[in-house]
Amino acid sequence: MKKINLIMILTLFIVAGSSFAQDMKLPPPIDSPLMNSMLGTWVSEPYQFMGSTMNEEATHKMVLNSQFMEVDVKSVSLTGFVYEAMILVTPSKDGTVEGWAYDCMGKDGITSYTGTWKDNMIYLYGTAPWGTESRVINVNGNVMIHNVIYKMKDDKGKSLPEQTVTITYNKK
Repeated sequence: MKKINLIMILTLFIVAGSSFAQDMKLPPPIDSPLMNSMLGTWVSEPYQFMGSTMNEEATHKMVLNSQFMEVDVKSVSLTGFVYEAMILVTPSKDGTVEGWAYDCMGKDGITSYTGTWKDNMIYLYGTAPWGTESRVINVNGNVMIHNVIYKMKDDKGKSLPEQTVTITYNKK
């Protein structure tokens, strides 16, 4: 009788253990031809932003089980001002995208993005305490172009003149 109880207990333990396993399964990595074409380091041609000439380097990589694209940005003006940002973007299979940007301006610089992507284009709309941003990204081989419209506010909440910027990047 003890042998039967021991066998029943062991069988129950094995069945229950496999039925209620706590192992987690990771989702499959995001595989998007557009996101894959953006991977690597990109260097901008000089561009004008808020009265300054800027040069920028942006490194794109997939992180966290390839669930997010991380973009590390460093812009330097000719006068020596340095702007840095880290952007996390996650595309969905349905053609939508969302993301968040964190920059050297602190919590007032945090931007939330929503948008869509298709073929070689991404359409993003960002909102932040400083204002809004509309960005269209076109990737064509080793050239990536960002057309951006910034609608910013000053520290008193007054709207500043709209900034329209085209940034042309070349893959390094």
